[in-house]
Amino acid sequence: MKFSKKKLEEVARERPPGYLEEVLAVSVAEGDYVIVPKEEYWRLVWKYGRGQRAEGGGQRAGGRGQGVLIGDWVARWAAPVKRWLTRWGLFPDECGCDSRRLWLNGWHRWGKGVVLDFFYGWFLWEVHPRWMAMRTWVNEFKQGLTTEDTDGHRDGGQITIAGFNVAVTNICNAKCSFCAYDKVDMPRGVMTSAVFEDGAARWRAYGGTSIDLTPPVGDPLIDPGLAYKLRFAKSLGIRTSITTNAILLKGRSALLLDAGLDELFVSLPSMSRVVYQEVYGVDKSVAVNEGLEEFLALNKRRGEPCAVRLRFRNSELPSTIIQHPEFIRIVEPYLSARVKVSFTFAFDNWGGLIEDSHLSGVMRFKKPIESNLPCVALFGVSVRFDGTLRACSCRFVKGDCDDLTVGHIRDGFEAASRNSARIISEFTKGNRPETCRKCTLYTPVGGRFRRPAIANSQSPIAKDE
Repeated sequence: MKFSKKKLEEVARERPPGYLEEVLAVSVAEGDYVIVPKEEYWRLVWKYGRGQRAEGGGQRAGGRGQGVLIGDWVARWAAPVKRWLTRWGLFPDECGCDSRRLWLNGWHRWGKGVVLDFFYGWFLWEVHPRWMAMRTWVNEFKQGLTTEDTDGHRDGGQITIAGFNVAVTNICNAKCSFCAYDKVDMPRGVMTSAVFEDGAARWRAYGGTSIDLTPPVGDPLIDPGLAYKLRFAKSLGIRTSITTNAILLKGRSALLLDAGLDELFVSLPSMSRVVYQEVYGVDKSVAVNEGLEEFLALNKRRGEPCAVRLRFRNSELPSTIIQHPEFIRIVEPYLSARVKVSFTFAFDNWGGLIEDSHLSGVMRFKKPIESNLPCVALFGVSVRFDGTLRACSCRFVKGDCDDLTVGHIRDGFEAASRNSARIISEFTKGNRPETCRKCTLYTPVGGRFRRPAIANSQSPIAKDE
């Protein structure tokens, strides 16, 4: 195939380094033109693509050329479907669907929740894994992060840390059947104000704009200094969120709202006292319901300054939960654009610590995803109560100080990003950390984590979609 040298140089500027040299190495010069064998041309198209540009730079986002073309076609086809599903509240988030939209459209009234049961009990269970598999396949081509192509995370490089979780405590007051809290023996404690202030200030200086004060295990409301930490973060211009089981929520609603809490995520199994005790291992359903009622009412009176998401880790069908008298009395009157509900259609196995015997009712495990794309969790860091930084804020196997540890908060986020880059580099080669080897919470990176945007980067990026 014949190309002019001038055109070839223009194309080379839109492709990764090494493209022009490789083309010239396999071509034959003929005046102002070069002749490239057809098989070599298609090999280079597959390897370097057709000149797609990365965001904010001249190089093409890392990926395989033909794969990008296929991936873009799939994305164009899938986008309107996703928009339709999202409009009706049927597109899954990390825990399920935006059920608020189902309520606003009156779907829960039809068939007493049959629609919810269908989407959580069959549709999401069958379709979501296939969607994730297709998304992973597309991203493998777009990313170019395969075992043969890991330049973006080579030793000495850096990643851009995408999120910061602060584990203000790793002490919990529940014994959830699907959680590893009581299955791991590790040091436990509560973060001091000094450690938090140091971490929050460093994160703001790094460019971070939000902090999740939620540990992998534990409940943030156990921290007696939580309100102060929220106020300190807000004084730095940082958005805050927490995830709690709400056992200690009653009597603290005004304190949290006054401290400027932006998002409250509540994890609960049911509105039923019997089911609550069976799944969460403690008889605290009454206290939780009273705390929810207090917070939702006060939040509404103040104009809903705090967004609320009730995440049911349910062993019952959604229809059973939404028909419970306590749900109808406490939750349904407050559902709005700022107050939402989601259900869990599949649970993860905590790296192998949770087994089938720990699940009950309609609970079931997520279907695993096979890929060498790094997990989105590796692009964030969490700080333990003692200041230790870890590359994943989600799961662990032997404890929250393991082979995913990337430094200490006093060393800053730049050092942590370099250590995270090494972990990611090994991950893409198939050498996963122990925690990741059997983890079914694994979620491959998406389009935001493109190679040129990661390697040797200095500014943070938003969370993955």
